[in-house]
Amino acid sequence: MTPDSVPGLTGPIHAHLQNLQLLYVGIASRPSSNLRQRLMTHNQGTSRRSTQRLSLAALLADQYSWSAAVISGRPALATEFEAQLSTFMARYLRVSWLSHDDPESAEDAIIERLASAQP
Repeated sequence: MTPDSVPGLTGPIHAHLQNLQLLYVGIASRPSSNLRQRLMTHNQGTSRRSTQRLSLAALLADQYSWSAAVISGRPALATEFEAQLSTFMARYLRVSWLSHDDPESAEDAIIERLASAQP
């Protein structure tokens, strides 16, 4: 994410792009999902199907006056705000990824490292 795109939230600086901060770490490890499908769910799907979208919507809800809903028994951003969230993501977020033979352990290690670096 670009700095200051989510007020009050800072993340570790990107290793190669100093003007970006880390917002989300996730994996595409299910046999039915590949990285391309996972990224499309995050970027073009709904908050009902994407933890990334739902978490980001929760962080931005007050700033943009968005409300939550329960859709098919799952928490989500109210449908009328999904397009606004997609616009925000296109404007402020960038995607980078790492291929790894054991994505679960890589995800755990990254999260542990980031958690230990927090003040």
